[in-house]
Amino acid sequence: EKFQEVLARCEAEQAQMGGGARGGVSDEDDEDEDEVDSEEDAVLVEKPMTELTLNDDDEAAGDGGEDDGGRDGAFDTSKLKAKLRKRGKSTMKKAGPAAAAVSSKPSERKGRKWGRDGRLQAEEGDAEALDYTSESQREARYEKVEGKSMMDEDSEDEYEVKETGWLGTMMKKMNISGNASLASTDVKPILETLKEKLIGKNVAEEVAQKIVDSVESNMIGKKLESFTRVTTAVTKAVEDALTKILSPGRNINILQEVEASRREGEPYSIVFIGCNGVGKSTNLAKVAFWLMQHGMKVMIAACDTFRSGAVEQLRTHTQRLGVELFEKGYEKDPANVAREALKKAKENGCDVLLVDTAGRMQDNEPLMRALSKLINMNNPNLTLFVGEALVGNEAVDQLTKFNSRLIELSPQDPPHRIDGIVLTKFDTIDNKVGAALSMVYISGAPVIFVGCGQTYSDLRRLNVKQIVSVLLE
Repeated sequence: EKFQEVLARCEAEQAQMGGGARGGVSDEDDEDEDEVDSEEDAVLVEKPMTELTLNDDDEAAGDGGEDDGGRDGAFDTSKLKAKLRKRGKSTMKKAGPAAAAVSSKPSERKGRKWGRDGRLQAEEGDAEALDYTSESQREARYEKVEGKSMMDEDSEDEYEVKETGWLGTMMKKMNISGNASLASTDVKPILETLKEKLIGKNVAEEVAQKIVDSVESNMIGKKLESFTRVTTAVTKAVEDALTKILSPGRNINILQEVEASRREGEPYSIVFIGCNGVGKSTNLAKVAFWLMQHGMKVMIAACDTFRSGAVEQLRTHTQRLGVELFEKGYEKDPANVAREALKKAKENGCDVLLVDTAGRMQDNEPLMRALSKLINMNNPNLTLFVGEALVGNEAVDQLTKFNSRLIELSPQDPPHRIDGIVLTKFDTIDNKVGAALSMVYISGAPVIFVGCGQTYSDLRRLNVKQIVSVLLE
């Protein structure tokens, strides 16, 4: 039957009943009703149920009384209600708005929404800090970490680049003595082999190509001194090129800069940025451990208000290190948290403020705007990009996009940009050290820290001579 006919019949039946007692439904009737076609049920329920309200009186009436649904041509609403009760509340919700209103409305989960302006769009009820740390965890006492950071143990050992192996073998076949000038045919085969070896050591392909092209252009037409071999000349040219790349113009001495800020009565702030899972929080704690050994009073700001467990992770580090933690829980604007932390660090006489941020992919525009907002609002003394030593070409893409977005979104001149690099997981790569070369070449920023283990002392400086030696092995 058509829907309108069913509706008219239902209304007529309700008028005849005149609000009288509704009949019950027997077990036999229930079994018969189970055989009703599901599509026909949907037609009957769709409109009429918008007029029905299920309450305690309805349930009581449905449990007893005689069956009034035996009349010919009558639409028995009591049977329909009993059938719907049997199916459960989920069916009642789908039946119509009135039925859905009977059940309690489930609470909606508040999501973290970032606007294109980089701000965290808070909703009503988001103000509550989502910190799941128990009181026992907050008051936990850890044994204070002892030891000495490897940052102060590194020495500038001399590493000699040997001409043996693949490079020496190639070059020994091409000896030139006297005052002869080098041609492209003399050096190109060697440099092509060099390019393949650099890529094999995890140097990004475009970086390896640019290095080879640069060395080739400098070598062509160059006259060698008497009895000088091509092997020696090319080895020296490549070594000089790699050393120059790994030793950018800006020399960052954090300890000296912290002392300068201390004399001015201002805390020295360092922001750690990077992609997800590269080790920002862990290496931030290592840096704090190193600074403490030089008599610096350190505070750590928990500005990763997004990742579950980020605040608790930093709390554990600060309890073990014995430094102060500034945190406002979760679902907060990281830029505002950093600003409050900077004020608190100054009030407490802290020398250094280390700011932890949430990991984000380089293509996530809203999160990149949020990061830029944090940096532009707080003007940190140092912005460090944390990257893995395991990656090759991906390192170039990450660093390039992070740096470009910071520059594009910076309102000041000169713009904010990445000042230095923290290279993590360096102990896992054997001789695949090319990521350091790629990152420095792309950004022009030096590698300041190298993470090489899982303890607080496992932090080193980048030994440029050793890296060059490994790349040319």
